[in-house]
Amino acid sequence: MKLVMFHDDGHGWLQVKKENLPSDMVISPYSYKRGLDVYLEEDVDALVFMMAHGGVDLQHVYQAGSSPIRNYESFSQNWNL
Repeated sequence: MKLVMFHDDGHGWLQVKKENLPSDMVISPYSYKRGLDVYLEEDVDALVFMMAHGGVDLQHVYQAGSSPIRNYESFSQNWNL
């Protein structure tokens, strides 16, 4: 599975399609959503997802300063996974 990990000067997020999230995955409010994409925060949520999916091929994208991801809607558990 090929995924993109976005980084800014302070944090990182793994971009995952909503359809690829396990329905029982607990996701923190430090992750974000936009459209059908979820941006899993790197410290816990992204690691849990990658461990569950095994062979993940990451492309890293650095965004100087503050990433626009920080302005996306915070993830909510009632998002109808």
